[in-house]
Amino acid sequence: MSAAFNKNGNPTGRRIEKRGSQVRYWYLGPACVVLVAATYLLRQIREATLKEPGSSAPIRLFEGFASFKEGKGTSSHVDDVSDLRNVAWGRAGVPGKVVWADDLKMNESDTLRSAFAVSGMDLGVPPVVLVGEES
Repeated sequence: MSAAFNKNGNPTGRRIEKRGSQVRYWYLGPACVVLVAATYLLRQIREATLKEPGSSAPIRLFEGFASFKEGKGTSSHVDDVSDLRNVAWGRAGVPGKVVWADDLKMNESDTLRSAFAVSGMDLGVPPVVLVGEES
């Protein structure tokens, strides 16, 4: 997960977080809750792997973004995860795309950072798997 800041250092949205007049910025509402929970989870994974001698298997990190879904009915987190996996693995039939760090900025003057850097885990800016949009 990544965090974007404008040229004055203030939090700002990323390109994927705005659709028309709707926004799902990383620093507002449920996104903050997910970010904090993910920080705790990644800290535990990192600490567990550092304790194990010889545990050098890479962990591939990406952010899943399944907001702005159209349709009626109950949302299914299981379906969201399945769609994210299918887009990440390039399987046909699920609209979506992978957005690389260079394409996340809304403005060229914005800066992107690892959202986990604040907790001492600068994991870089991972790609974002976006579902619900055509490539």
